[in-house]
Amino acid sequence: MIGLIFAGLLIGPSGARIVGESEVLFLFAEIGAILLLFYIGIEFDFQKLIRVAVKSVFFATVKLLLVFVTIYEILLLFNVDSLSALLVAFMFSFTSTAIMIRILEQKGLTSRKELPVLVTALIVEDIVAVIGITMVSSLDHAGGSVSESIIAVATAILLLIFAYVVLSRILERVSRFFEFEQNEELLLFFSLTLCLALSMAAFYLGLSPAIGAFLAGSLISSLRIGHLAGKATSALGLAFAAFFFISIGLSVHLESIMPHIGMVLVLIAAQIAAYVVFAFTAAKTIGFDSKAAAFSGLALAVSGEFSLLFAREATRFSSIDLLGIASLSVIATALFSSLLVTKSDSLLALLRQTPEEIRTSLRSFFRFTSRLTQSMEYAGKLHKMLLRVKVEHTNDLWKILGASAVLVGVYHFLPGVRIEIANRSVSLFVGVAVVLGLLILYSLFRLLQSVLSMLDAFADSVMRKADGSYRQFERELAIAIVLFSVGLSLPTLIDLLQLPGALKWLRTIPILFAILFGWNAIKNQNKSSETENVTP
Repeated sequence: MIGLIFAGLLIGPSGARIVGESEVLFLFAEIGAILLLFYIGIEFDFQKLIRVAVKSVFFATVKLLLVFVTIYEILLLFNVDSLSALLVAFMFSFTSTAIMIRILEQKGLTSRKELPVLVTALIVEDIVAVIGITMVSSLDHAGGSVSESIIAVATAILLLIFAYVVLSRILERVSRFFEFEQNEELLLFFSLTLCLALSMAAFYLGLSPAIGAFLAGSLISSLRIGHLAGKATSALGLAFAAFFFISIGLSVHLESIMPHIGMVLVLIAAQIAAYVVFAFTAAKTIGFDSKAAAFSGLALAVSGEFSLLFAREATRFSSIDLLGIASLSVIATALFSSLLVTKSDSLLALLRQTPEEIRTSLRSFFRFTSRLTQSMEYAGKLHKMLLRVKVEHTNDLWKILGASAVLVGVYHFLPGVRIEIANRSVSLFVGVAVVLGLLILYSLFRLLQSVLSMLDAFADSVMRKADGSYRQFERELAIAIVLFSVGLSLPTLIDLLQLPGALKWLRTIPILFAILFGWNAIKNQNKSSETENVTP
């Protein structure tokens, strides 16, 4: 990838000017982008994601948010307009799965036990990147409305659901009928036909054709022939993807970057530092030991294909050269990661220079987040309880939905109907509401009991073991008050930092943890009081 971008730079307008920006080349580049995302989709393992979903989502969320905010604030300090800062910060947040795996293969590090979790976390990042590409590709001009982007994302999600739920069942039977395992040419034709069909569907829905290609690849990966399809299409996909990366190099105009080279170099240095520090932080939050977290920080410090794809779609909205910055970022981060990925011990030694008081506080925090993710993980304590609640209260949910549907139906279709009860005329809606309201309240009461039981189990699994002391009660109650205050003040902080208003939903996280700490404090204090009353 780096060599192809360099080749485009050398032969393009910024280099020897051997090749110009021809329409034929960019047509091949468009096909290359489609096949590149198709091939990435084939590598998308949805079942693997489900097995470690909580850890992966937690890791990806922490890393993406912290890197995004850091880069965004640095750009604002350079007086970059907010839209360009938003696009660059989003573009700089993603790690390249392909380049990371290739570097680790060259270094002989692919057998490390933490790698499966890192790869699935990058799958989560890829999903976020696809959503971002979908949003920018849906806008025809810089003045496009946010509602258009939301509609585009909703369309992509519906398309994904349709592809997995409906097409996966149909295509599995098709693959068995034609016995693709015995005919590689037919399998190649089938894969490319599906890629073309979904790319055209995405185009007609107002999305980038590359999004349809990604969906086609992810759909094929869910079939039993997924690995065979990946082998059958890899040569063709890589050939056309080469045109894409060369076209990226051709599109880079160094003359537009040179006036801002100081800012670009600071951004890339900040990106590398943010990758390392925040990937290390994210790894620690899900329970990695320090050595594994240090390795994660260095391994994930590489930008790649999704940054380039996003830059290609978003460059028309920005006042700065996104493609040029993205290309330089890919080159610099790949060189950094390849040179230093084996130096995790040196990074760990550097991080150990942190004052002991801070390290002690961080260890307590990471132990808490580790217990939290383990409890919520697939087959964890909370997950098992959720399955039990689902089995026990499915009928309650259906009763609530059914009763609500009847009430809505009576209100809209029988508004003037009255009935006689004890010689009194009563509205049918009122009578039905009284009867069904009792049923709904009873079902809600049963659900509330289960929610409280789940909250108890959740608190027991992630909080410190109760020692019955009033000091612990004070400490947990104080933490609850601080977290609740943070949640209330977070929207104001987001406004002060000029961050996108969409991030204000983050206030729910500290508020939920405030409820958890407060509940645990009160529950343990009540238990302690009951024990003291019983003890003679």
